[in-house]
Amino acid sequence: MTRRRLMIGAIAGLLVAGCAGTSQYYHVEVPAGTPSATVHLVRANNFTGAAIAAPVFINGMQIGDIGPGGHLKSYVPVGKALVSSTGSPASFVVEAGKIYYIEIGYSLQMWLWRPVFTATQIDAARAADIAGRKL
Repeated sequence: MTRRRLMIGAIAGLLVAGCAGTSQYYHVEVPAGTPSATVHLVRANNFTGAAIAAPVFINGMQIGDIGPGGHLKSYVPVGKALVSSTGSPASFVVEAGKIYYIEIGYSLQMWLWRPVFTATQIDAARAADIAGRKL
């Protein structure tokens, strides 16, 4: 193999190895019989920020990390809910039996050189478009 092919292969390997994945650590515990709702969290499969997984919190508890193209699902009790990552959060009032969709978006603050992940409430159609399937 030529030196150039080895170099291209090494760079491609590093790019693939550097892609962030999605890991669900914890599901919000809702006691049996307690009114609750379902929350789906999605992240677009973009190249920008692909090497960084976003930590995801519901009411201050980290439920997992979401990578590009990722999907997390959790349950929340009725009442006020706060979904956040490293940027601005999504706050909403949870109603029993409903399904909520949150997009975790990525932006880079150039002056700080750090990624910012925002949480935004979206509708079911937008969530399905991001995930590539109905959730």
